Amino acid sequence: MMSLIILAISFSGSIGNQLLVAAKRQKEYTISVFVGATINVVLNLILITNLKSFGATIATVIAEFSVTAIQFYFVRKDINIKDTILMSKNYIISGLGMFIVCKLIDYGIANNIVALICQILIGCLTYMGILYILKDNFFKYILEIVKNKLKI
Repeated sequence: MMSLIILAISFSGSIGNQLLVAAKRQKEYTISVFVGATINVVLNLILITNLKSFGATIATVIAEFSVTAIQFYFVRKDINIKDTILMSKNYIISGLGMFIVCKLIDYGIANNIVALICQILIGCLTYMGILYILKDNFFKYILEIVKNKLKI
């Protein structure tokens, strides 16, 4: 459940910092963060009583997605949200593939630091491998930079 928060934070971080704050629209940014914090506090008061830490998790995920939704609302005239999501499709597919592989690994190995390091490495390789298979232009560009730096 908590892994869902990565999507919300990445979108709200991009929209909030790279669009709203950079365009001197701090008021809209502050409103979105304030509403998200308020939702988080209210939901925590309601959900933690019965659901304990899982309630806090649900509250946090909902609050982060509310921040993202509000920020999308504020920039709806500045960017085409549908096109933005379509441009992100390779990264969404790669992220889902990495998530599935890491979950499968999680079920198959013990919980220790070596297993965690293996899971991180295999997850990164899976993510990059899927981007390579999808022929992602930005990933190819990064690979070229690395090749040139390493003189391969």
